[in-house]
Amino acid sequence: MARKTIISSAIFFAFVIVLTVGQQAIGQIPNQLAQDFVAGKVPGAEGVAIYEKESAANPKDLHTTRKLGKAYFFSVLRRR
Repeated sequence: MARKTIISSAIFFAFVIVLTVGQQAIGQIPNQLAQDFVAGKVPGAEGVAIYEKESAANPKDLHTTRKLGKAYFFSVLRRR
C-alpha cells in the first residue's frame, strides 16, 4: 500500500511540474524580453506617448501601466 502511494504521489508531482514548465515555455517567445512589443523593435516617442495616454485614461489597468513602464525602459536603452 505504501509503495502505491509513493508511486502515485511521484506521478502526480511529475505531472504538475510538466504542466507548470510547459505553460511557461509556451508563453515565452524566443529572444524576446518584452512580450508587449515586437522582438527587435523599440517603441519610439510616438509609441510612448500612446502608452502614456492609455495609462492615463485607465490608471488601474495593470497591463497598460506595465506596457508604459516597458516602453520607458526600452526607450532609455535605445538611447545608449
